Amino acid sequence: MKAIKIQPGGKAAVVDAPLPRLRPDYVLVKTVAVALNPVDWKHIGFVPGTEGCTAGSDFAGVVRKVGAKVTTLKPGDRVAGWTHGGNINNREDGSFADYVVAKEGIMLKIPERGVFRSGLDVIATCSPNNFSMVQSLGADAVFDYKSSTVGEDIRKLTHNRLYHVFDCVSTDESARICADALSNDVVERKPIYSAVLYCTFPRDDVQVNVTVAHTIFGESFTKPELGPENFPANAEDYEFGKKFWKLSEKLLTEGMFQVHRPDIRSGGLEGVLEGLDELMRGKVSGKKLVYTLAAGGKTGAVKT
Repeated sequence: MKAIKIQPGGKAAVVDAPLPRLRPDYVLVKTVAVALNPVDWKHIGFVPGTEGCTAGSDFAGVVRKVGAKVTTLKPGDRVAGWTHGGNINNREDGSFADYVVAKEGIMLKIPERGVFRSGLDVIATCSPNNFSMVQSLGADAVFDYKSSTVGEDIRKLTHNRLYHVFDCVSTDESARICADALSNDVVERKPIYSAVLYCTFPRDDVQVNVTVAHTIFGESFTKPELGPENFPANAEDYEFGKKFWKLSEKLLTEGMFQVHRPDIRSGGLEGVLEGLDELMRGKVSGKKLVYTLAAGGKTGAVKT
């Protein structure tokens, strides 16, 4: 099969690779399409020690084989899910390949349609040209993240009562915006700031959390970019992950999901490399790059 493997020097290439081994609680999926995330090119360009790892996180496809301990899936099921791409502990994990191994419970069966809405009041930041799109996805208020007063403007809108922020960017600049937006009234309760990477948060009266989503696989792993410590297997997070994906499948079936506009492209794994390069250069906005996979093709590399 073909797979995108991380190469030395912050590059990636489409190469020949053996089928990933089927672990007892995993399924083997024939990949039909993959979607791209910023973390995928960051695994290639910034994370040390990932040479030889398969890149990619999101996938959709058809189950071909199931592991000995799998009870909820069978060959022929259409599924979509998430993998631990760039995993230095299991280098064959990752979705940018003709075949994917994916853990039972961390995926959903594909129904006919999907839309999502949240029961929370959601405030989002984005570029002004994406305001209407983000509002159509369910955001109650949208702000320009490049505005010098965006944090203060959010605090004013929320009457100094914003206590939860999830920072998907997690840079020092985005942390500053979140610090300005979160309530400074900490008598009743302490505001919570959650990031996906370690960054400098400029307030000491806020609870700071770093969310490492890969704990939902319930397996130990190492993230060199987050320090030398090993993340131990977390059975509680795996149980939560299974509940999350089961609920997601239910909501998807009921038509309760709404998603970023997909930009569906052909080009197979070579096209994925081009898309990763676009993501890295900041050329993708307001949409999700999705590539359908086809057999064959030449090798290529992400430009760095």
